[in-house]
Amino acid sequence: MTVPVLADGDPVGAMRDKSGHGRDLIQSIDARRPLYRTDGTTHWLEYDGIDDALSVVQLPFSTEATVGLAFSVLSNPSGYPPVLRNGTAATDGSGRQPMIYLDANAPQVVKTWWGNRGLAVTLPAQVTQMGPLSLVSSTAGGAAQMRIGALSASTTGISMTPDMSGNFAVGMAGFVGRIYGVVICDTEQPPEALDALTAHLGTLSAG
Repeated sequence: MTVPVLADGDPVGAMRDKSGHGRDLIQSIDARRPLYRTDGTTHWLEYDGIDDALSVVQLPFSTEATVGLAFSVLSNPSGYPPVLRNGTAATDGSGRQPMIYLDANAPQVVKTWWGNRGLAVTLPAQVTQMGPLSLVSSTAGGAAQMRIGALSASTTGISMTPDMSGNFAVGMAGFVGRIYGVVICDTEQPPEALDALTAHLGTLSAG
């Protein structure tokens, strides 16, 4: 993990946690590593949709959290490919903290689940036609919100319980696309911080 990527197309076996908590995302199997890609200005991880993933043990359980994700989707052929997951989907879904995923049967929709409740944003075009997206979602007090650009959704009645058999993963089997940046924390951020996070994610995906 001490060897940095050197050129466009290098496989990525680890992504460092910049918070200082040491929760680095790892992929020990060579064939399952996403690729570092760059056009000279923008930098991203590219996932093949087969088995690429970076993961670490599940983040500490919290009923209050914020997640930010800059990504784009190159193909969405089938199923419900997860883009990011913390925890697992227990029978009632209460272990998801959160899960962000796509739906091939609803190609304009991006979904986020916090525990047993889901949010969905319908984009103006299919997700594969939208280019880079900046998604920000947060939860606290049993309520959650999600926004992608000017589009938003909210829900209440969330129940989350620990399900520590899972992990925290970015990009998983089925996801064909690019990850430009990920931020996750164990508090709900105020509106001005969410605005700043959205702008930061947009900068990462725009170069």
